[in-house]
Amino acid sequence: MRKYSPKIAKTIIELIRSDTYTITEVCKIVGISNTAFYKWLKKDPQFKIEVEEAKEELREILVVEAKRSLLKKIQGCTIEEKRIIAIPSKETDENGHPIPKIKAQITIKKHIQPDTAAIIFTLTNKEPNNWANRFSTTVIGKDMTPARILTKVEEAEYLKEMTDEDLENQISEIKNKIDGL
Repeated sequence: MRKYSPKIAKTIIELIRSDTYTITEVCKIVGISNTAFYKWLKKDPQFKIEVEEAKEELREILVVEAKRSLLKKIQGCTIEEKRIIAIPSKETDENGHPIPKIKAQITIKKHIQPDTAAIIFTLTNKEPNNWANRFSTTVIGKDMTPARILTKVEEAEYLKEMTDEDLENQISEIKNKIDGL
């Protein structure tokens, strides 16, 4: 096992803070084993704190980027694409190949439409009471009248209020009905 080094520890923390490397990848980059890394965490409480802070900083950065990306997906956006049209010139490089000469530069603006899936995702997560994915089933009683259909939210609230005994009774009733078919 490699001996603890403040220089390597600093590099580890910077790698964790700067990218989505796994601990195994970080250890390979700095030339230590996973075992050494975890032993360093146990032996040096300050190193452990700095590693956790670096992980949290990266998490926060990723959340901000994800929110920005989601916003672009929801709103749509305009991007610029630059194209260069080149033609061979009479001049050549050291290998005798013609050096390209720029004939034209074209900038094209493209509008990216809003993404329906991103919109649905946002609405169902931010406004679940108004935009929940609802599945409904019509239950017909013996008298052939439809029972009231509950939304998933209402069903969850209903089940939360039931006692274990009530749930066991409902399960028994369903089993009896199935056996009677």
